[in-house]
Amino acid sequence: MRNNDNVLIAGDLLCIPSVQPITPTAPDVMVVFGRPRGKRRSYRQWQEDNIDRK
Repeated sequence: MRNNDNVLIAGDLLCIPSVQPITPTAPDVMVVFGRPRGKRRSYRQWQEDNIDRK
């Protein structure tokens, strides 16, 4: 997965889901398939093609 550009692996990143009520979390590690790698200050699900983390 390290070399796959469509897998985001992040740690201690604020994750804000698009479901209501909004309950932000900051998982120790999260993996998101289908999203490009890159630096983010937070993971806003509605801005990431609504792809949820695993």
